[in-house]
Amino acid sequence: MSETIYLDSASTAVRHPSYVSRAMARSLSMGFPGEGGGSCPEEARQLLDETRSLAASLFGAPSPEHVIFTRGATEALNIAIRGSLRFGETAVTTALEHESVLRPLKAFTEEAALLTESYHFRTKRGWKPVSGFSVTGLTENGLLDYEELRTAVIRKRPKLIAVTHASPVTGERIDLKRISSIAREAGSLLVVDASQTAGIFPVRVIEDGIDMLCVSGHKGLMGPQGTGLLILGERAAPQPLLFGSSLSDSSSLNLPEQLPDRYEAGNPSLPCAAGLNAGLSWIRLCGISHIRSHVQECTRLFYEGVKDVPGISFLGDAGDYDRAPVISLNIRDRSSMYVTKELFRRYGIVTRAGSHGAPLTHQSLGSSRQGAVRFSFSAFTTFGEVESAVRAVKEIADA
Repeated sequence: MSETIYLDSASTAVRHPSYVSRAMARSLSMGFPGEGGGSCPEEARQLLDETRSLAASLFGAPSPEHVIFTRGATEALNIAIRGSLRFGETAVTTALEHESVLRPLKAFTEEAALLTESYHFRTKRGWKPVSGFSVTGLTENGLLDYEELRTAVIRKRPKLIAVTHASPVTGERIDLKRISSIAREAGSLLVVDASQTAGIFPVRVIEDGIDMLCVSGHKGLMGPQGTGLLILGERAAPQPLLFGSSLSDSSSLNLPEQLPDRYEAGNPSLPCAAGLNAGLSWIRLCGISHIRSHVQECTRLFYEGVKDVPGISFLGDAGDYDRAPVISLNIRDRSSMYVTKELFRRYGIVTRAGSHGAPLTHQSLGSSRQGAVRFSFSAFTTFGEVESAVRAVKEIADA
């Protein structure tokens, strides 16, 4: 088997700019940024501040202090969702979402139901608070149904609307400004999961009307695993999920009010911040437009190469290249897991099979049982690797 071809960048980036690992190794010699005096602790604090500034610039945040370090998009989404919803409030989301959105919403609903049952929140008229969330559907070709979303929001007036910027299954990229307009009209907070688009498409918190932007650091941002960002808009003030020491005030038992310390309990991970810093610096050097142009060309070449292969079916509008660089497909009725294993066993091509963390998308598209084989491309994918993947799919389909 030849050298491994990695086409699972929508899950995690394993090819990084060379100085990401060097920056992480160097950070191990820095001191704790909260310690007083000395050059090493000051260097560590400068690293954290610089990383926030890079992220604030890339994502159009109100200020670097509005950039919160997390362990990934999952933690960021939990803070945004669980920290914003209160008993008796509702949320609206879509069938495109990842489990990192759906599971916090489900947990909130279940906890609210138990609270209602335990304390008998009923008036003489039989009223009880309604807590929960609604999921809006997709069109026949797997696209977001904006009108259904608008109708649900107008009817329910939810506390928040949670949407993905791009589907991890179909790659469909939603219109953030259109969604923001719907949220503002209803007075709802807008939570956006940009895990599949950060570092590839421009996402601007203020310009796009986003209240809480949740970002994975180990995909398009080229950082290490265990990194993520929660970027708060001016209107957002979720309750923290973690409580502990902070880098600012340790004289009180209360969490500090100022950002970002209010949400960053415990010791910061300097190696993670250093790796993310290096990834963000590389993106700024290359330019998002250049990165996007490359991954979209990889997506186009792959689709054009396999679209006419007998037995191939795609999830979503795979012929639209202005979206996240993923293509999910199936070969006749073969198990997606079987195809993925064959791609690696016979050709050394790494892809991903299954639901990709978005079960409601597969329910909408009728692919829950089979799942899908997902090919995803990064700035380090070569056109030669794409051509090898096209040949492999053709041969497996012909077998």
